[in-house]
Amino acid sequence: MSKKVEPDFSQEPGPALHSARWRFGAYELDETRRELLRSGELLAIEPKPLNMLMLLLRHPGELVTKTELLDALWTGRMVNEAVVCNCVSSVRDVLGDDGRSE
Repeated sequence: MSKKVEPDFSQEPGPALHSARWRFGAYELDETRRELLRSGELLAIEPKPLNMLMLLLRHPGELVTKTELLDALWTGRMVNEAVVCNCVSSVRDVLGDDGRSE
């Protein structure tokens, strides 16, 4: 049985469901403002990749499956699994991660 990943971000950009501020490396994500900064500089990020990043930050050290991402980010929509890969690529591009390092 698969775990349910919350929250449902299908109504982006919408208000954040948490008022969390996440700090990781040189990055800071403010959920209330829906802003991602690197060393204080505002980064451009589309709503869906931002929602994915917020969801992953809420589940540190946990495996989040493609199915769980699809259910949480594209609720009730018929989409191909490739959209998850594209969204992950967008997040990596914004974070400057080429996918080669751990």
